[in-house]
Amino acid sequence: MAKLSILIYRNLMDKLPDSKTRSRGRPPASSDELKQKIITATLELLLAEGYAKTTMDRIAKESKVAKKTIYRFAENRDALIEQALGNWSAAFKTAFINDANNQEQVTELLQHGLAEIATQVLSSTAVAMFKLLQADFPGKNHLTDIYRENGVMRGRQILADWLQRQTDKQLIGKCDALEISNLMLSMVIAEPLRELALGEPHAMPMDYRIAKAVRLFWPLLTTTPKDSDEISENADLSSSE
Repeated sequence: MAKLSILIYRNLMDKLPDSKTRSRGRPPASSDELKQKIITATLELLLAEGYAKTTMDRIAKESKVAKKTIYRFAENRDALIEQALGNWSAAFKTAFINDANNQEQVTELLQHGLAEIATQVLSSTAVAMFKLLQADFPGKNHLTDIYRENGVMRGRQILADWLQRQTDKQLIGKCDALEISNLMLSMVIAEPLRELALGEPHAMPMDYRIAKAVRLFWPLLTTTPKDSDEISENADLSSSE
């Protein structure tokens, strides 16, 4: 009788669908999906409630991800914030990924890359972060350092590297790529960022501002190495007089 019961049970179980097919629930989230949920929750909390209230417990609650899972992606809150800030500025990498084949393309790619960086730096998320950093709160200095490293300095270095590659291809003259990058991004972004933070309308359209910046800096980018050295020497002499 016992053997018959076992046979009947096995027969019934064989007819049931496999446990994997039986489950109609949503498949478990991938690591990339989990990470994105955590980063999104971190950034939203940071901007809505500030640095002090962006704790690992709150991030776990808002993202609906277990805290032990969050620790798989970051060792602490600051590491998560750094990832969140790095996430919105990741698009900087593609802004200047292509090199020019001639001088005409240099101006086209330069304007296109500046527009991509401006789109990220002047996004609602970036402006909200900029406004947050204007207030005093515990951890402000550390958060400002993370913001600068992943935003301002990252964009500046990417543009400088691109300018150097165009110099190496002899499409533009020798120049201080990092200095030109710093000045150009300041001209393109600083004033519009201030306007957005204060709720003021833009004084001029962004594409017009970028075109003007490129036109202003173009003579510096197209000097020959000899001309560039002479300009530097004259500048040094003027400053020492």
